[in-house]
Amino acid sequence: MHTEEEAKTKWCPFARTLEKADVHVRADRAGTTDWLEMNAAVAASVNREPWGYDEHGNETVMISGRHRCIGSACMAWQWNDPPTERVEAVIMGHRPDGDGWVCELKDEGREKYSVKSIWVRPNPTRRGYCGLAVRT
Repeated sequence: MHTEEEAKTKWCPFARTLEKADVHVRADRAGTTDWLEMNAAVAASVNREPWGYDEHGNETVMISGRHRCIGSACMAWQWNDPPTERVEAVIMGHRPDGDGWVCELKDEGREKYSVKSIWVRPNPTRRGYCGLAVRT
């Protein structure tokens, strides 16, 4: 499982892009001994760049940004954690540590100095996974 930002650094085996290459072709024309020379466009649906070099100069398959996970923008993305964090505070005016907290409820109790606050914020470490892959 990963945060969405971590997932976006991973390769997606289901991503596809159309790659086009110009290829020089020689073909026999109509059974004669004359050769027809032409340039043909060859296209293929791929999910990684053919070859490149890693940081050590070794030949390797390259994974471009076009072939990485797109996280929650993908129909297969599954969230594992809730979208928000909630904290109950019984001390008046006590805000939880961290950024993004919003007070959702202030409930003054029966006792004169009793106040309960519920603080909510988006879950900054929310994790998910690819629904087409095995969940680990």
